[in-house]
Amino acid sequence: MNRPAPQPLRAWLITPALNADRFEKAKSYGADVALADLEDSVAPADKATAQATADRFLYPAADGGATLGLRVNTPVTADGIRDLAAITGYTHQPGIVLVPKVESARDIEVVAGALDTDQHAPVIYALIETPRAIDRLPAIVTADRLGGLLFGAADYAALTGCARTWEALLYARSAVANNAGTAGIPAIDSPYFDVQDLEGLRREAKRARALGFQGKGAVHPRQIPVITQAFTPSEDEVAAAQAVVAAGHQASAAVTTVGGQMVGPPLVAAAQAVVNQAAASASTRLPQLKEPPMNSSTATTTPQGYREVGKGRFRENVGAGLTDFVVGQVFEHRPGRTVTETDHVLNLALTGNVAPIHSDIEFCEHLDRDRVLVCGMVTLGIVMGASVRSISGLTTANLAIDELRLEHPVFVGDTLYAQTEITEARQSRSRPEYGVVTCKISGFNQDRRRVIVFQRTFFVPADAAAVRDTTNY
Repeated sequence: MNRPAPQPLRAWLITPALNADRFEKAKSYGADVALADLEDSVAPADKATAQATADRFLYPAADGGATLGLRVNTPVTADGIRDLAAITGYTHQPGIVLVPKVESARDIEVVAGALDTDQHAPVIYALIETPRAIDRLPAIVTADRLGGLLFGAADYAALTGCARTWEALLYARSAVANNAGTAGIPAIDSPYFDVQDLEGLRREAKRARALGFQGKGAVHPRQIPVITQAFTPSEDEVAAAQAVVAAGHQASAAVTTVGGQMVGPPLVAAAQAVVNQAAASASTRLPQLKEPPMNSSTATTTPQGYREVGKGRFRENVGAGLTDFVVGQVFEHRPGRTVTETDHVLNLALTGNVAPIHSDIEFCEHLDRDRVLVCGMVTLGIVMGASVRSISGLTTANLAIDELRLEHPVFVGDTLYAQTEITEARQSRSRPEYGVVTCKISGFNQDRRRVIVFQRTFFVPADAAAVRDTTNY
């Protein structure tokens, strides 16, 4: 019973199932599919709460809007079994169920067996995110109840050790698209994790569509219009497709020509698919891209990174709140920071750390070094400080710094750049007005050599906007 969902599948937005106060907003951003996540974004201790809360997400939005669904935990785990049991008691059932870490057709049949009733059967998507799943795709797509595939680039790259670039992931993407085509089901591409790089997102989305994908995941609402536009046929594409379809229907032979190009049954079928996609897209609202006006002197839009606090007056945003973070996001912080002699000397004076490797050039020369080493705590301070404005400017407490490694020496004159990868973001159990964010922060020198890496955990406000309003930030 392979059956794709009968509506556009261009932009998919996933929101944590714990954030019930954000549910209605998540449904209103214009995504074709909106999912509440019971898996990666929910800490183990919060799973039961999320299972109870997710029911509210499935209440239909007032304007119809997105197809609503859930990402459950893998059904071969206790959390996954509890997810399925909870869903059977929900007031509203999910239109789509996304099953993570699928590696066999059996995973799909387990979910279908738990959730299918005479009244409702969700469309089940398999999240393909492991090397084993890529190898087993021909068997996975034979699952009778499989409705589509979604590629998970982050986990796949982590497990294979490959880069998260288009070229490095092309084999896996091609396998997903090819096997989805074999089964006659949709393929949805992995999210693009750089939230600020909308042009990079646009390029990747167009490439994914050209490869055969019908949509793409979004990690932030601002990505939705770009994705939607990339996967919506343009007027020129639709007109060309309509001409091919018309010629195919009117031709007395199997092969005809349109505009000097030979057209046969496969091209007619492909053109009909474009026409059908355009018709389905026309029935849904298209999120609008907010482009800056051409004349900057009459600009009325809010500049990126600022918020409007009065007519024509903008205040720089500092820090972020819990809902701004999604596991897997990577932030590259700018500007870089050049280590100076003053940084080095002040650290020696403040800490009293006068180890010869930091203070005695003759000692270092005996070690075949022509410079003293900058203390690792200076490196730590510069790299962590570079991340504060955008990541933790509103924090009220640092909770931990773990797994610190100094991987390469730093010298006066080196320029350091910071990068932050979000590894966990959850609501605080003891102080629900805050979120707990854990991230991996890496520092690189001017040669892109990693010199330091560590894990940092800190508090952020659950509602950053409210904090900014009350603190004049």
